Amino acid sequence: MIRWIAGDSSLPLRHLILNLVVFVALIAGSYFFVSDALLGLGWMNLVFDLVLTGAFVVLYWLTRHRGKYRDVAHIAAIAGLIFFCINYFVNGGLAGPTAFAVLMLLTFITILHSPRASLRYLILGSLLMFGCFAIDYLNPGLVTPYPTRDLNFLDVAATFFLCLLLLAFVMRMMMRFFQESLERSRAEQAALLQSEKMASLGEIAANISHEISTPIGVIGSSLSASQDWWHQQLPLAPAYWQALEADQVQTFLELLAQGRASSRPAPDSRSLRSQRQVLLAQMQAAGLEDGEVLAEELVALGWSDWDPRFDPLLRDAAGRDALSFLLKTLTLERANRNAAVAYERIRGLLEALVSYSRSEVPDAEPLLAQVEDGLDTVLMLYSTAHKLTVEVVRRYSPVPPVLAKADELIQVWTNLVQNALQAMEYRGVLTVAVDKVGSWVRVAISDTGTGVPAALREKIFTPFFTTKERGVGTGLGLGIVGRIVAAHGGQVEVTEAADGGACFVVRLPIPTSVGR
Repeated sequence: MIRWIAGDSSLPLRHLILNLVVFVALIAGSYFFVSDALLGLGWMNLVFDLVLTGAFVVLYWLTRHRGKYRDVAHIAAIAGLIFFCINYFVNGGLAGPTAFAVLMLLTFITILHSPRASLRYLILGSLLMFGCFAIDYLNPGLVTPYPTRDLNFLDVAATFFLCLLLLAFVMRMMMRFFQESLERSRAEQAALLQSEKMASLGEIAANISHEISTPIGVIGSSLSASQDWWHQQLPLAPAYWQALEADQVQTFLELLAQGRASSRPAPDSRSLRSQRQVLLAQMQAAGLEDGEVLAEELVALGWSDWDPRFDPLLRDAAGRDALSFLLKTLTLERANRNAAVAYERIRGLLEALVSYSRSEVPDAEPLLAQVEDGLDTVLMLYSTAHKLTVEVVRRYSPVPPVLAKADELIQVWTNLVQNALQAMEYRGVLTVAVDKVGSWVRVAISDTGTGVPAALREKIFTPFFTTKERGVGTGLGLGIVGRIVAAHGGQVEVTEAADGGACFVVRLPIPTSVGR
């Protein structure tokens, strides 16, 4: 009902209150007209009440349908003061309800007008009422008394009830307005947080697409090697096996077991060349000529020194064919291991991406969360694309969980890590430290960039404040960090890092339920 009377809730609060006040004044004028008619107070009062009611009908129409809020607010204030001054002398003076009705009017005037205009109306209203008091004191005969005490009581009680009802309506409207404004603000903040997350997600996706291409290539190479082995090498295995002598079979099985158990990583290209030269020299010293291809294959599989157990397999063609089959089998084994590592790498990246992209219900209750989990998710997504130029140092001490919304904390770590990388121009050392200090879990993210000047450290968490070049930053990231940390009952500050860069320190309270 209040919304129907006052209008659309998207209107400013003072407009809604003005609509409600004018409507209630319209109802009050109608009430005065009916009561004066029933009490037989004379046709002058009836005409006055009728004119007053008609004026409020016009004012209500102007506000609800023409939007003349400012004009109506001034007209209503002036008309109200004039009405109550006249009513003071018509209805009993101080014995009537005029005094507290004027007080109610001045209260609404302060809501409906600007501070300067409100002050003017307050001074004007006060002067008018003191003037009425003075006239009443100096010449009491100008005030029309109530015919009976019962009529006096009824008028005062009815006016008090109307003022109380109007005040209740206004307070209810204000509460609803502020509640809806708070809900809209929360929705806007959630949308802002999501847009910031999506902006970061675009950069992360570009990094991951670059990073994921290498393990995908490893898996593809492993599949190609596996297909070659199954279709070309495996069908020849029975013939190789039947042609071997007993000592060659034993050597084959020993070398196969040793090769499968070996976990030595493949050397880099520079080490590969030097080891191949050493192994080739050892093979030539053992009397083996034309062993360049064999030396290259053995070094690639992790054999850096010549093993005399290869000799039985090199004494005839059947043994050399079996050795070739053995090396291809071990190459496939190593390719499968590399594919498994690549798979785990891709799975880790995707899990981190899913964890980052996951959004909780806006009104969901905070849950216990380990800050290290969110930090590792963000570091995996960002550091992979810059692992050759950025060194990530983790200094984690055991800390208890904090009560938080995990996705909001991830947004905090994302903004801080992204800022640190940009400050270093993606070259340097990124240090992330987690420890417990008193009743707080402290997270410190420092870089080796240019740092933040002391004069700007107080402003840096202000929304839309940025020190970056135009087009690089919006100034929302650190503002969001400050808001989220404050919402979690924490603190955030920026200091100078030991290496001269910036160090952002976030402190989150430890819940009493998990102990301090």
